[in-house]
Amino acid sequence: MEQADALVQPRGSITTRAVSWAITSLRTQLATIAGLARQLGVSWRTLGRANKPELERLAADPTTGTPGREDPTN
Repeated sequence: MEQADALVQPRGSITTRAVSWAITSLRTQLATIAGLARQLGVSWRTLGRANKPELERLAADPTTGTPGREDPTN
């Protein structure tokens, strides 16, 4: 199992697969960090810290878009 320890130290760790699942759930199911953290058995802070770098990367990339929303420039 690959873990993203550097993202969530010192109190917890979470796998990169869990981060990917959480981000997909946030984007497609309108889930909350708190709800997903409950499902994973971690605190919302642990999941939030693990997701933050990837969410920031996605937000900065104009090609990723938001599922379910139309591009207003078209």
